[in-house]
Amino acid sequence: MTNTLGPFTVTEQADRFFIDSPRCAGIAQVGDKAHADLFAAAPDLLAALQAYIESDDIGARIGTPKYKTARAAIAKATGDAS
Repeated sequence: MTNTLGPFTVTEQADRFFIDSPRCAGIAQVGDKAHADLFAAAPDLLAALQAYIESDDIGARIGTPKYKTARAAIAKATGDAS
């Protein structure tokens, strides 16, 4: 994925959670594991949404609320949101 330094890993030190990648240590620091896990999963979540949007049977879903929500989330994650 070109817009991230992922894949990310989460490590805990002194009640803080650090997000690291093979290319860059200490990308972020958060106070709870749930936020750290979400941050670490972000590249996979984005890839899953992109696969959903690009799937062969998408024709029937275009224009549905789920499709629009997925497109908006992809735009926000990639910096294309207005």
